[in-house]
Amino acid sequence: MKFKQSATTGELSNQKRETPYWRTSPLLNILLIVIVVPCVVVLIVSLFVGANYINTFNGKKECAVVYGAAVWQGDRPSHALTDRIMAGVDLYNNAQVSCLVLSGSQVPGRMHEVEMMKKIAMGKGIPESAIREDHNGINTLATLRNLPKGVDGFVMVSNDFHLARIRMLSKKVGLEGVALHAAPYRHTRYIKEPMFFFREVAAVIYYSSIL
Repeated sequence: MKFKQSATTGELSNQKRETPYWRTSPLLNILLIVIVVPCVVVLIVSLFVGANYINTFNGKKECAVVYGAAVWQGDRPSHALTDRIMAGVDLYNNAQVSCLVLSGSQVPGRMHEVEMMKKIAMGKGIPESAIREDHNGINTLATLRNLPKGVDGFVMVSNDFHLARIRMLSKKVGLEGVALHAAPYRHTRYIKEPMFFFREVAAVIYYSSIL
C-alpha cells in the first residue's frame, strides 16, 4: 500500500515538472495575447487587402464611382488621381457605364479633387451631362453614403490597394451588387505604395471595429 502511494506521489511530481511554463505564467499569457493576437489579425487583414488587388470590371453598370486622390501643389493631379479618373474615362468610352460619379475633397489652397477630375474627364471628351459631382467625399465611407439615389448599379474605381476597404464598407452600408475596378497604373507603381497598403490594413481593422 505504501508503495502505491509513493508511486502516485512521484507521478504527480513528474506532471508538475512537465507542465509547460507558459501555462503557469499569467504574465507570459498576457504577453502572448498582446503580441500574437494583433499579429494574427494584421496577417489576416493583409491577406484580405491583397486578395482584392485583382479586380477588372468587364461588365456594364449605370455609373462608375471614381474616388478622388491628392492634388499636388501648383494644382497638378497626382499619379493616383490621374490613374483613377482615366480608368473611369475608359469605362465610359467603352460603353460600360453611362455616367461618372466624381467624389473627393479639398486641401486648402489647392484645387478640389472633384474639379480636377472633372477637368481631366471633360478634356478627354466626357460630356458634362454625364458627370455627377460629390464634393463632400472626405473619405471612403462618406463617398458611399453620398451616392446618388435611383442609380441602377455602380462600379467602384480606385487603386488596387484601396479596393478591399471599398468592398468591406459597401457591405457595411448595405450596398448590394457593387462591382470593383482597379485603375491601371499609367506611369509606374507608387513609391509610397507599402505605406498605402498598411494604411488600408489599418483602415479595414478600424472600420470593422466601429461599424
